[in-house]
Amino acid sequence: MYAFGFSIDFFCVLEEMNNEKKKANRRLKSVREDRISELPDAIIIHVLSLLASTKICVKTSVLSKRWHHLWTYVPNIILSRYDFLCNEPKHRIIKRVLNKTLALHSSSKLNKFSIEIDLRKLYPSIESWLQLAVGRAVESLTLEFSGSSTRYLLPQFLYSNSNIRRLTTTFCEFVPEERISWSALKELSIGQATLNDEVIQNILYGTPVLEDLQLNFCYGIKLLDLSLKPKLKNLAINVGHSDYYFELKILGPYVETLKIYLTFS
Repeated sequence: MYAFGFSIDFFCVLEEMNNEKKKANRRLKSVREDRISELPDAIIIHVLSLLASTKICVKTSVLSKRWHHLWTYVPNIILSRYDFLCNEPKHRIIKRVLNKTLALHSSSKLNKFSIEIDLRKLYPSIESWLQLAVGRAVESLTLEFSGSSTRYLLPQFLYSNSNIRRLTTTFCEFVPEERISWSALKELSIGQATLNDEVIQNILYGTPVLEDLQLNFCYGIKLLDLSLKPKLKNLAINVGHSDYYFELKILGPYVETLKIYLTFS
């Protein structure tokens, strides 16, 4: 049992971690000093924050006793469906791992919260994860879902936030009941969503410092009025090759870079 308290099937890599620990110990015995472990915790945590996923961060806990808990202070939680390759049903593993990760996570501030998962059978748990992320003032939020014909309906509490600077969604629906307020948002990417002119204008009104907007396979918008968005300089729109009658009027006097992609699947 490891000091950080994960069960034996965590990420299904404990056997691999045991082997890596033995190899690491042998390597440490072959050198006079471990210069990395002599670094201050703050520097090690910063280095860990540059890793691509939380899974990789957790695996560093085998390097030494001092490193057992350091991953829990990394201000990022990044998990994707590719991190879960066990025979057990993925939704059970993902739910258990995310709940355990959030419970053990010690950082009071989150720079990044990113989940790329299959939406099926996990829908009821997502809102509680988002509440924890928002409660820790997350700045970069990525919600990319797949595996279901049902899109994830964004919870109402998410529409008013002064910390999120970067928001990326795939297969999420935007149905705000009140005025959107994302006062710090600078980058917004929406994928596979059904929008309308009212919702997109609500989004634009509520993002006063928005600089980059990307719409990937978003349908229902007829008018994209950016005439009151002097800070919005970059606009990208991705259209499927089957949308022969796609029609969108853009008013963008301040846009400096406009990219329109035609994607062939």
